[in-house]
Amino acid sequence: MKRKLKLTKEEWEKLEDEAAKSLYITDGDNYKLDIDDVEIAAELRRGKEREQARANEAEKKAKELQAQIDELKALPPGDRHKTEDLTNIEKSWSDKLAKAKKDSDEVVAKLKAQLEKVMVQGAVDAMAAEIFLKPQRDARLLAERVYIDYDGDMPIVRVRDKDGKASALTLADLKKETLDNKEFEDILIGSKASGSGGSGGNHGGGASKKASEYSEQERVALFNTNPTKFNEMFPVA
Repeated sequence: MKRKLKLTKEEWEKLEDEAAKSLYITDGDNYKLDIDDVEIAAELRRGKEREQARANEAEKKAKELQAQIDELKALPPGDRHKTEDLTNIEKSWSDKLAKAKKDSDEVVAKLKAQLEKVMVQGAVDAMAAEIFLKPQRDARLLAERVYIDYDGDMPIVRVRDKDGKASALTLADLKKETLDNKEFEDILIGSKASGSGGSGGNHGGGASKKASEYSEQERVALFNTNPTKFNEMFPVA
C-alpha cells in the first residue's frame, strides 16, 4: 500500500490501525513518514533498476519479433495473408514498445520528483527549526533558495544565490546569511540572532534572555544546538 509522505493531524488520527500510525513521526503539528533521504534514494535506484529490467525484456521480445519479421519477409511474394500478418505484427509491437518506454520514463520522473521534494523539505525544515521562532510559518523564506542538483545519479542539495541563480553556496552559508539579515531579527530565535556564530547574544548588545522568557520551541532548539548552555539555564532539579 502506498503511503503519503505527510499527513495532517486529522488524517493521521483516521489511520486504520496502530501499525499504520507507527510508520509516522511528528512534524510540528502534523506527521511525516519515518524515512530518510538515503531510503528515498535507494528506492529511486531500485525503481530505475526495475524499469531497466523491463526495458531489457522489451528489447528481448523486440529481437524475437524481428526474427519473425525477417522470416515472414523471406516468404515468396504474393502470399497476401502472410504480408498482412507482417504488417499487423510490426504495428502491434511498435505500439507496445512505445508504451513501455513512455511508462518507464514516467515512473522514473515521478520517483525523482518525490526524492527532490523530500530532500529539499528535509533540509529546509531542519534549518528552520534551528533559527526561526515559528519554523513552520517561516520555512518558506528558505525554500525558494534550496534545490536539488545531480552528480551523475547522485542527488545533491544545492543553494541558489539571492538572484535565484545556481551558486557555490552551501546550507551553512544560507543559514549564516539568514542570521545576519536585519530584516529577520523579529522572527529569529533569540539565542541565534547574533549573526556572528556567537553563543547567544541578542542584536543591539542587549542582555541575554532569561530562562523564563524562552518558548518551548526555543528550548528545544537550544538543547539541540548548545546542550551545555541549555543545562546551565534549565538545570535538572
